[in-house]
Amino acid sequence: WYMDLYNTDNGNNSYSDNLGERMVADPVLRNGRIIFVTLLPLDDPCDFGGDSWLMELEAATGGRVGVTPFDLNGDGLFDVKDYVPYGGNATPVSGQKSGVGIMPTPGILKDTDYSHGGVGREFKYFSGSSGNIQQVSESVGTAFTGRQSWREIYDN
Repeated sequence: WYMDLYNTDNGNNSYSDNLGERMVADPVLRNGRIIFVTLLPLDDPCDFGGDSWLMELEAATGGRVGVTPFDLNGDGLFDVKDYVPYGGNATPVSGQKSGVGIMPTPGILKDTDYSHGGVGREFKYFSGSSGNIQQVSESVGTAFTGRQSWREIYDN
């Protein structure tokens, strides 16, 4: 699969208004999701800085995650209050714009506390080109994934 990165500000949906957005950092494959950031340069090629988007999609299909990956309203829960209106329906988002300028691949910390609505969460940390640090709280769903334990077997 692939994803067109074009400007959707103010309801724009034209490829002719592409602002040069690119994916230049390594993606992270985690819990069946692909997590990546994009780079959106400034209009002036001689100027420094720009912006980024944090994206989280289903890795196998490139489609939207079925539940919201982002706690958009900051209440500590991942629910319909974090959805946005789209086509007359409330819809989970697939990306969140940076608040710190250009972001690299995030550092990821997992929270093992499932008391906030029964949903696991992770924290993505970014040091942006603005010199500031941004933390994003994201849902990892309700299932435990990955290795839970292991045992080494010796063959004598």
